[in-house]
Amino acid sequence: MAGLHRMYYYLTADERVGDIMDEVKDADYATEHLDPMRSYYPKDEFVTHTRSGPDWSAFCSNWLTRWERYEDTFYRDKMLAGVDGLKKMPFRSLTGPVFGYDPKTGVLEHMGDENWGHHLMICMGGAQVWLEMAQLLKDPEWEEMLAEYGEFYNLPKEEKIRRTSGAIQGKDWNIPMLSTTMMAFAAFKRDDRRLAEEAWSYLLRETNHWQIRMPLEARPVERSEYIREIREIPWMSTNTAAQWCLNTMICLEWIGGWLPESLRTEVTAG
Repeated sequence: MAGLHRMYYYLTADERVGDIMDEVKDADYATEHLDPMRSYYPKDEFVTHTRSGPDWSAFCSNWLTRWERYEDTFYRDKMLAGVDGLKKMPFRSLTGPVFGYDPKTGVLEHMGDENWGHHLMICMGGAQVWLEMAQLLKDPEWEEMLAEYGEFYNLPKEEKIRRTSGAIQGKDWNIPMLSTTMMAFAAFKRDDRRLAEEAWSYLLRETNHWQIRMPLEARPVERSEYIREIREIPWMSTNTAAQWCLNTMICLEWIGGWLPESLRTEVTAG
């Protein structure tokens, strides 16, 4: 994802980083030779397969960077081809996340309304790419699609089924903490205090997979395990720290004003 390196490049003018960002502009063509869903979908009528996230969102990160640096409208238009394809899906961005894909056109093609897990769509930068696209494209329908996704992600299975007439059964919409960026955007766009407070609860109260437990308590590590004395939070993984911090920063931007007072106390204590 070129977007992960843009700020470093702009701050340092490191020419090799610029070269690498140029090199990945056509990374989506690699899917013709190494289908990202090859273990789950046999060769079929599509050129290859891709997921709206993390695959297509990573391609969009590359194309956005190319458009930004060179005003190259070819890559902007390729990104828009995918956006247009998602708009035409039965349930827009809720559909999938696996699609048929043609790297030559950038077109995403329907191959099922709920055909894979959804948390990977948003835990590898997808949410951040989509929101930057919303800022740049100024497309009200795209923004509404993102808000729809954020509001839908953590609905009960029964409500997902009802809203889609059974097409989406609510399978594998996992790890709510990862969805809080999308929830925050939806709450901000729709002025939905209830949704905002729900997002904060996933960040600060839930104790399930990939959660932060407040207050944060570091413990000494056995001296024999390291060359010097250190303290660490033994239950926290790299993924937890990275994703929780990223989602929390974004939620402070979009819905910081709706952080419940009870949770403010917990944050301060943490």
